[in-house]
Amino acid sequence: MKKSCLIIAVTIISILTMCATAFGYSNNLISEVVSVPLSSENVELGTITIQEDSAFSNDFVDGNIFIISLPNSLSFDQDKTIIEDAEYRYVTNSRIEITMTNTTPSVDTIAIHPVINILPKAEAGDFRVKIDGRDSAVTTGEYLILRLLP
Repeated sequence: MKKSCLIIAVTIISILTMCATAFGYSNNLISEVVSVPLSSENVELGTITIQEDSAFSNDFVDGNIFIISLPNSLSFDQDKTIIEDAEYRYVTNSRIEITMTNTTPSVDTIAIHPVINILPKAEAGDFRVKIDGRDSAVTTGEYLILRLLP
């Protein structure tokens, strides 16, 4: 009986350990929170950096996809927004699908330099960018990126 319980416990611990290491982790950073008047145009936001965590340096894989989204009252300036070290496509004016390319065994980094337009329906307040990791090793989260002043 004790032997059976021990085998079951070891099996459960092994399964949990494998599941825990199956998910990657990224360090998502915003270089600065920009504060601008509501009437501003072509606002250059702080750089969004998606960096593979050094403990999971093989988890960024070519072909993995994640999404960056702005609130509906903002839109990306598609001619001025720059994304380094990845392929991308605009799903909508406020949503970019990013595909990892040329990943390496060491820590990979994707830098997004967004330039945005403030749409007429926008109101003063704080705005967050949403990162949806989907099935990639990118950590999902929302990050303060813009403060619109009246």
